[in-house]
Amino acid sequence: MKAKVLNSAFREEVVALLGVMDQQLGYGAESGPFTYIQQRNIINSLFAKNSALDYIEKVILRLIVIDSLYSTNAAYSYFSFEEMAEKIVSLGPSDEYAAEYFYNVATRKQTGCILFDERYGIRKNLERGSRQISLLSKYAYYLLQQDRVKYPLGFPIYDSLALKEYPKLCKRLNISHCANKDIKDDIDAYVAALDELRKVVFEVTSFELQQFDLLDAYLWRMGKVSEGNFSLLVNRAEYNQLIANLGLAHYTTSEANKDEAKEDKQFNSKVVAKCAELDADKIIKGISDIMLNALVSHWKNAQEQDKNRK
Repeated sequence: MKAKVLNSAFREEVVALLGVMDQQLGYGAESGPFTYIQQRNIINSLFAKNSALDYIEKVILRLIVIDSLYSTNAAYSYFSFEEMAEKIVSLGPSDEYAAEYFYNVATRKQTGCILFDERYGIRKNLERGSRQISLLSKYAYYLLQQDRVKYPLGFPIYDSLALKEYPKLCKRLNISHCANKDIKDDIDAYVAALDELRKVVFEVTSFELQQFDLLDAYLWRMGKVSEGNFSLLVNRAEYNQLIANLGLAHYTTSEANKDEAKEDKQFNSKVVAKCAELDADKIIKGISDIMLNALVSHWKNAQEQDKNRK
């Protein structure tokens, strides 16, 4: 079998976009009116060491806020936050113990089953609640961000968009990848897959932000554009401009039965179609967001490469 050859040209495009993200998402930079960046800063403030709360109270508060801002729906199981907090606190009496555990999982020195395979809370009928892989991965992500020197890789967020975009990026880079069914609902397999991808992407390049942080930012944003969902990528004024550029201001479907979820999905599909149809400069006309400009141009190039590969 012929060995695969890395698509170095596309890797360079990815690295260039990561460089823009590294500058725009850095915590030393001005966050500006970007909703998602503001949310990141809010969550990060909860991990500050100057809190007067007891350790377990801090952990519960963090989990609740992360769950709310990311809509991971852990609240659907009763007492899930308390049980997760108790499990995290059982690792040791301070954040340092949990951070060491999570980083060992991220660097594949330790299995994640202690926390990630557990079912938390109960349902109304007293059956056990669900596993909280996504929420716990986000908790680990923010905890390890507090010391980027000690934990330079960070922790990969387990996210549906990352799961969708992971095989796409591997194909564009022309590298082998795991099937989604093999890494879904398995934190160790997921971390291993993302870690192998990380090694290829960051082969000789260094950035200020943690590597898993940037890789997550890339996969999540590419996923948002691929879904036609820009609302968390820009502020309101820029979102208004973008939708106007696409000619979709006041767009409605012709269906008489108004189902909000279905309407949103149809609108997003229309956004994707328009983005595929228009040149990048028309999509982002009048929008000064540096990261969005770079992201849309890169997404367009990726779509073109996908067409050529077929």
